[in-house]
Amino acid sequence: MCWWNSRFCVRDGALVGDLRDAVHPVVWRMELARVHSAAFSVEQNGSVWELGVEGPKGEFTPIAGYKSRKLADRALRRLAAGLRRTGTGKRMSSWFLILLVLVGGYWGVTKIAARFSSGSGTTSVASGTAPQVGQSMSADDALRLPGQR
Repeated sequence: MCWWNSRFCVRDGALVGDLRDAVHPVVWRMELARVHSAAFSVEQNGSVWELGVEGPKGEFTPIAGYKSRKLADRALRRLAAGLRRTGTGKRMSSWFLILLVLVGGYWGVTKIAARFSSGSGTTSVASGTAPQVGQSMSADDALRLPGQR
């Protein structure tokens, strides 16, 4: 991705656009909570292709102009991608990952603690019976295959 291309993101409930490759570079912001319905499109205005917002009544408000249709369409695609990647989704996935690690860590620690907490003697593997859950055993006994016990 080049540093001079238009970029969009959603931050704090607003769609923010850094339109660097427009004819007249601009930073644009739209509060999403105040917009009930809008469509984004590209329209030609003389020799300039304009990226703009269409309101619910069909009125077109230009955001920025581009030298070619290709540049305007790319800005439109980036705007759509910015709307799909909201900051909230990233935060929620991060919190979910942290929660998953904490729960998994707690489960693993409780399983290990249960193994070592019950009984201080050796296992009865040598006698041919399976060890009980939580019963301690030597490393040699733990590494033997079930048929060797």
